[in-house]
Amino acid sequence: MLGRSVPGTLFTAAAVAVFVYGGQQIIAGQMTMGTLVAFMTLHGGLLSPVQSLLGLSASLSSVRVSLARVLELLDTRIEVTERLDARVCEHREKRSLDDVLSVLMDEEETLVS
Repeated sequence: MLGRSVPGTLFTAAAVAVFVYGGQQIIAGQMTMGTLVAFMTLHGGLLSPVQSLLGLSASLSSVRVSLARVLELLDTRIEVTERLDARVCEHREKRSLDDVLSVLMDEEETLVS
């Protein structure tokens, strides 16, 4: 989070400094309004890719941490194992919720009677 806010703050401060300096130059008659607008456009065009690269750096740091966590999970010992005498289920027919409910209803009727 800090990796993204500091460059943004610096770029905003740089834009404010350019506006203040440009405003002073316009008031002094040494610069025109069009020159300031052109310079601000150039300023934004140059700093936007730099800001994107700095954001990419922060994203890569996040990816590195996430990848480390995934690798940690992959290295974790499996706690549930199959029994040695496990059998393969031979039932291949499809079941629906209605089938399950009918079996449960039959069991409930048996218990009530």
